[in-house]
Parts: sequence; C-alpha cells; structure tokens
Amino acid sequence: MSRRATSLLLRIFLAGLFVPTAQALTLDLTAGGAWGSMDGAIFKQFSSRGAGSGHVGAFLRIQSEGIEHGYNTDARPAEYDQKTSAAFSRSLLLSDVPIVVENGIYYREFLLDINQKAGSLLSLDALMIALHPVGDLYGYCEVFDNPIYDLDRRGENWIILGNNAGSGSGSIDMIALIPDSLFTQAGTYVYLYSRFGEDCAANAGYEEWACRIDSAPTPEPVTALLLALGATMAAARRQRCGKRDFSPKKQGWSGNIAGSGG
Repeated sequence: MSRRATSLLLRIFLAGLFVPTAQALTLDLTAGGAWGSMDGAIFKQFSSRGAGSGHVGAFLRIQSEGIEHGYNTDARPAEYDQKTSAAFSRSLLLSDVPIVVENGIYYREFLLDINQKAGSLLSLDALMIALHPVGDLYGYCEVFDNPIYDLDRRGENWIILGNNAGSGSGSIDMIALIPDSLFTQAGTYVYLYSRFGEDCAANAGYEEWACRIDSAPTPEPVTALLLALGATMAAARRQRCGKRDFSPKKQGWSGNIAGSGG
C-alpha cells in the first residue's frame, strides 16, 4: 500500500474516533417564571391552583417510587406505571389539545402537575409524542417507533421540576408547548410518553398530564425581554440516581375517580 493511501486511511480512522456527539442539556424550571426551549419546544414553570376537573382534562397519570414512566392509551392492562382508571389514563384526540400562539408561532399546549414531598425536586428525563389513527395501541416500541417529538433527539436532555404551587395535586407546575407544525403525520390520536426520576427521584403521589378544557387565561406570550433573559440551561453530565428494569409490568392500580385517587 502506498504512503498516500496509508495516510488517507489513518485520517479516516482518526476522524471516526472524534465524531462530535450531541451535548446533554439541563433545563432548570424550579425558579418562578423560568422557561426554556429544547429542540423547538418551549417549557415553562407555572404556578396555578385549581387544576381540577372543571378546568383541565387529565389523560395520563403515572405513579411509582424512584423512576416512573408510562404513556396514555385506552389499552389495558397498563404496560408501565400508568394509573388504570379510564378517567385519568386514556386516549387523547388531537382536536382536544389546545393551540396557543407564542410570538406568532402556533403550539400545542400540554399541562403537567407533579407531586413531590415538600422541598423535593423531580426530573423529567424523557418526553415523546406520537400520532396514530386509533387510541388503544399497546406496546411502547410500536407506539413510539416514529415520534413527532423527542426530548432526547439531540442528546440526553432533562428538565428539573419543583412543586411550584405547593406540594400535593391540583396545581399546574409546567406547561409544555410543542410546535403545531410537527403534528402533520396521519393520525387522530395523540400519545405522550414521559419518564421521571432518573436524576431526581419521584417520592410522593402521581404525576399528571392534562389539557385545558375551558377558557381559563393562558400565560402571557414570551416577550422579547424574556427571550433576552432566557432560562437557566446548563450543559451537564447526567447524574443518575439509579436504574430500574423498564420491562412491561403488566399491572396497574385500581382507579378511584372521586377525590385524588385514580
């Protein structure tokens, strides 16, 4: 082999060793008014009481200790940590997801209510959204084979959350705005998968995803001043608090529609 060919092969080999990788980002939403963007989606800290059945419609409740995860569907039994009550873990029509406008851009709005012990933080470690023509699909690999949004698409990103309106259920702690332009796949039903607790463990009640069902005021649009201030985003190596087997559990909890059960 000629010296030139050997040199070329060596350069190709070395280039393969130093391929740049996506950098993990941490978005801190523990401070009042904090917000940030990840891969085009906007995530906002929000403090609001009164997230009851008259104001929002829950479509996914997840609960476990440490790491917890799951997705909404009408299929039963629950594959992971979803609550099994059809009132709180169910299919979601795309037409039931509100459209809001931020700086002239249309987004689909999702609300999150977390439950942690006083002073405890919770990490949102994965978030994926997919569209399908039916609402009773079963099987994580099938449902999220081709998501329209993936928080980790460009790296192992995660979000730090706190009980902004006080511990316990019944409050909105985060608003997720996903670009409406992504909802172009054929499909009437929206599937949302989320995983919590890898970096800051779950230690109390359920986490609940919901959508507005009334005309309650929405947060003010992101202004130029807020864009200048931005959110606290830091490149960080993920500090894992422990791992758990994510294989399907084939079980769930009995729902209690009254009160805070489910």
